[in-house]
Amino acid sequence: MRRLNSDFAKRGLCFTQEDLKSIIAELAPGFSRLDQFFKDYVTGTEELNYDRYLAFAGLGLVTTPVETSVPGFRAARQADGGIAVRLVEAESQAEVAGLREGDVITQLNGHDSRKLPLRQFFQLKPGQEIRLKIRRGNAALTLRFTPDSRQEIDYEIVELSHANSDEVNIRNEWLEGRTSQVLKR
Repeated sequence: MRRLNSDFAKRGLCFTQEDLKSIIAELAPGFSRLDQFFKDYVTGTEELNYDRYLAFAGLGLVTTPVETSVPGFRAARQADGGIAVRLVEAESQAEVAGLREGDVITQLNGHDSRKLPLRQFFQLKPGQEIRLKIRRGNAALTLRFTPDSRQEIDYEIVELSHANSDEVNIRNEWLEGRTSQVLKR
């Protein structure tokens, strides 16, 4: 990653897959399966075994399923501070409740929308009802609905408590930008 950053990003350049392969071959000349790795994991659909590779540095991947709220609409702040609905997802609870593209949201759950950060509209708890006051043309309407939800996965890289000194040294080298040790497992 550091080489990609120094050789391309900092110079405002893009890199190709061949550039990436060339850098990997230079940094890890003993890695004989580079073409197969790209075929499987970069252009293919094989899942990378994160635990195996992170374990070289005494790290592990923890996955946690989480339920997230899906409001069912997209909105943008207007010049006057109001929140304008830009898109309503088909068959969403927002659509069922009557929200339409072009509506201007004036309140969210009793709070003036001009005083709320836009992200607050999209960081609702699953199952939390939304009360919107909207302006549609000259009409003022109140809509209530409970947004849909979906399951997502949170990923966290953690230090393994049983990491040996070699793994800790590799981790420190990764963090310091030095990777002189050959990784074998």
